[in-house]
Amino acid sequence: MSEENPVQKSKKHLLVFACLAALVAAIGLALVFNKKPFNGLSSSEADALTHKINLLKLGVEVGFFTQQLGEPKLKENKTLRMVSFKVIRHAPPKKEVREVLYTEYYYSNPHFYVQAVANQEGIVEYYSVTARGASFQPEIATGLGEPVELGKTVYQTLKKLPYKVAGRLAAEPKNAAYYEIFVLESKAPKLEIYSTNPSGYIKEAVPLDEKKDGFLVTKITEDMSFPITPVHDNFRKATTINTYSAATAEFEGVDATFEGMNYGEAKITFGPREELIEKLQ
Repeated sequence: MSEENPVQKSKKHLLVFACLAALVAAIGLALVFNKKPFNGLSSSEADALTHKINLLKLGVEVGFFTQQLGEPKLKENKTLRMVSFKVIRHAPPKKEVREVLYTEYYYSNPHFYVQAVANQEGIVEYYSVTARGASFQPEIATGLGEPVELGKTVYQTLKKLPYKVAGRLAAEPKNAAYYEIFVLESKAPKLEIYSTNPSGYIKEAVPLDEKKDGFLVTKITEDMSFPITPVHDNFRKATTINTYSAATAEFEGVDATFEGMNYGEAKITFGPREELIEKLQ
């Protein structure tokens, strides 16, 4: 049996080194394109979840949400009392109360919450998505013409003027809540609400107002100063949006009045209420 000459040995070594280099490169590419953060969610998994979230839409049966997200973790019937005043000639205004029935569904994922509100026919008129942690910051396509990354985008980057802003103040900034309502030209969605929900992921928290409790609520007009105060300006520069909401023109659960707010006993909260979080685990 003849021995390999030096040239043959050299070629064999080069072939082995080339195979090893290709293997290392393949592993490196796999790590780059499918790397797993500390919680085990890979880039491809995050992309798949983001795609699924962006498929959600208004005007569909609630079963469409279930097809995308699985069975809801929680289902609640909601009765909204709509108060109005009818003007009668030569008499005091007459108070009228009308009840509107909705069903509220909550879908829970380890990385986000989805809230869907359907009318009596089971058609979704409102939904929200809330980021739960730093590991997943989905990019949401919006009606403002610019994407929003939940848990990453700050309010200051929103280029349009909101229709209304409201906040619930707290001594601890991370316990405060805040939202901005935008009116769109389309019918569905007609409203988009960008908010910071204390039950979602909050990277950084700064005070919303000089006061430590109470509420901040105002409609925004083009002739007024916005942000409202220097403290409010700092809040919008530092605070991330963790909840995106969309509503149809027919939906009556968003309070667009001068003084009303979507907090506490109000119509619909944007994202899960704090008392529901334990049930959504």
